[in-house]
Amino acid sequence: MCDIETGEVIHVRARGGGEIVPVDRDRAMKKFARYLGPDSSTWDPRFVASLDLPTTRLCRFTPSSVEAADVSFLVRSDAGD
Repeated sequence: MCDIETGEVIHVRARGGGEIVPVDRDRAMKKFARYLGPDSSTWDPRFVASLDLPTTRLCRFTPSSVEAADVSFLVRSDAGD
């Protein structure tokens, strides 16, 4: 996460293994709803259409470690302060 206006920056690093797996349509729809909202009629149609393509895959990541750090910075005013 990075907010240029406030200077808040949260850095997350995850290490582990991953694999490419066939898309699980129900799981993908839940993930889309989490980020795009519950009403799929308002989503860009390309999101749902992509789930029907035979080439669509998901990446399954299994973390072995996760680190998080606050690397925020002070925002300077350029208003002649």
